[in-house]
This record gives sequence, C-alpha cells and structure tokens, in this order.
Amino acid sequence: MKYGKSDKRVCYDAGKARERNEIGEKIKELRRSEKMSLKEFTEKLEQRGVITSVSAVSKWELGQTLPNAYQLLAVFDCFGIADPSAFFAGTNLLNEEGLRKAADYREDLIASGRYSTDISLRQPDIVYIRMPVSLVPASAGTGDILDEEMFEYRTFPADEVPDGADFAVRVDGDSMSPEYEDGQIVWVRRAASLLPGEEGLFILNGNGYIKQYREREPADAAAYTDSHGSLHPQPVLVSYNDAYAPIVVGVNDSFRICGKILSR
Repeated sequence: MKYGKSDKRVCYDAGKARERNEIGEKIKELRRSEKMSLKEFTEKLEQRGVITSVSAVSKWELGQTLPNAYQLLAVFDCFGIADPSAFFAGTNLLNEEGLRKAADYREDLIASGRYSTDISLRQPDIVYIRMPVSLVPASAGTGDILDEEMFEYRTFPADEVPDGADFAVRVDGDSMSPEYEDGQIVWVRRAASLLPGEEGLFILNGNGYIKQYREREPADAAAYTDSHGSLHPQPVLVSYNDAYAPIVVGVNDSFRICGKILSR
C-alpha cells in the first residue's frame, strides 16, 4: 500500500525523546510524588529482583543511562502501575500504537512466566546484604586500593557473598584469565599472610594485584636472612594466563599482602 502526502504520519523520534530524557523525568516525577528517597526506591527495586545502587538509579533519572525492559517493569510495579500507558501518559514517548505494543509485551512476559504481577511469587526468600566494593580495580596502578574513601557500598544476595568476606574488588586485565575475567568482582578476606598456592590481593610498589601466591628459595640468601639467622623464602606472584611471567618480589620492593581471595 502506498501512502499519499495526506497519509503520512509523524514517526516516533527516539533520539529527541532521549534528549528530553522523558523516561528519566517520568521516573523522577513518580518517585517524588510518592515522597520516596533514592535509597528507598532502590530498596523497593531490590525487593523485585533488581539489584542496583543509588548512583545507578540516579543516572536513570538524569538520563545518563536507561533501565532495561525488566527493570522498567519493576519500576512500574514499585508505583503500582499495571498498565504501561499510565506510565507514559503525559509524555511524547509512545503514540497509541506504541502503548499498545508495550502492553502486549508486558502480557507476553507474564504469560511466559518471566514476570508476575503477584509480588509473592518473586523470590520472597532472597536476603540481601550491603557490602563494600573497592572503586579501584586490582592492577590499576595505585596503592589506594584499601583506602576507606575508595569504597562504595552495593547490595548483593547474601548467598552470593562467601562466608568471611570483608570486601570486594574488581579484576583489571586478563592476567588471571580464564579463572578471573576482566571486570569481574571477587571477594576478599583481609589477611596479612598466605600459604603457597592461595590466591591473594597484593600491593607491590604501589600497584594492586590479584595473583596466586608462591614462594621460592632466594638466590641471595644473605638478603633474606634475618638477624636471628633464619632464612625466609622469596615471594613470587603467579598469573594464570601464560602470557604473563611470574613476578618475583625483590628484597628492596615495597610489598604487602592485603587479603585472601575467597572461592565463589
């Protein structure tokens, strides 16, 4: 079917809608109408299976990022919105056809079992805890990895946090691949010493590392012999990726064991 000039309709412009931050502004409007703080809103989202942070939700409202489809459905539920058209009312985001498709999508999710309008069906027994996560990833070239000001608190399902964990840190780089991938969060228990073969978090000459700890007999025995005549082993930090050579810690290096990496 061909359209004449009089049949042309105005198409939805996603770029302009995003420039106006229509989704973010609507979320902020609903939150404020409920006199709900960002922290309270984040907690409500967590009850609905959306694990996020205050800063992440703030980015939604500012239009710096957008919630995905499942997160947006959780937003609807936080405010008791059963019909997507109630959320988009008063915005230029969706025309009548778009609203219909959004409603159909919601019904498809419900039918598939991936989303339920009954909150009692949404993993009611999950317990969440807040844990510190270092803002500085390991291997990021800084000794500030354990500075208290360099941590943020995030919420995790309690069963995903190993017993004894004190904090988490992100892996930077691929030196521990395939066991630990770039960007992955690992859990750490503070410790000043490790047994050979254990994985740890270290600071060597101001740089943070996640490596396997090993020891070797030092080539310069005198340098590793203390005043009591005891010979101490020389630390070696080993990567799982064969492309990275082991790091031998020298007697004049500034070296610190920060903690033990806990199993996931």
